[in-house]
Amino acid sequence: MPRLYSNSEYAREYAARFSYRRLPIRFVFSSTFQQLKETGSFNMVPRADGVFALLQNERKTAIILQHFDQNPSTSVRKSSTVIWKTLSTDGRYPYYLQRVQHLLPADMARRRAFCDWFLNQTNRNNDPHFPQNATFRYYNIPTVQ
Repeated sequence: MPRLYSNSEYAREYAARFSYRRLPIRFVFSSTFQQLKETGSFNMVPRADGVFALLQNERKTAIILQHFDQNPSTSVRKSSTVIWKTLSTDGRYPYYLQRVQHLLPADMARRRAFCDWFLNQTNRNNDPHFPQNATFRYYNIPTVQ
């Protein structure tokens, strides 16, 4: 398949035919031509060399999937490209367990007692600034250096 035009000529032709679309960057035309020349298709075909070669190895894929079955909270930072591609091909997505604070039923009585105390202190002192003075301010807490 001979290449008849330069990138700029392809860009002008694209702009003339598709004036309502955004003009792609200049490398799109040459990379599209190269992909069509190498694969004979516009579909994305994983290369058999380089980064994606490991994905073709079924043994390593099975090892990765088995590991994540047994340890779902494993970090994917090491060899992240291979692991992310393998997991997403299998329809999985790694997640991170994050500890969060939650309320227990026993906490309700303590919260109610604190609210009652706070309202009593506010009403007893007749101090309009009591709520501001009673709340914690992180910038007043000394730091250890």
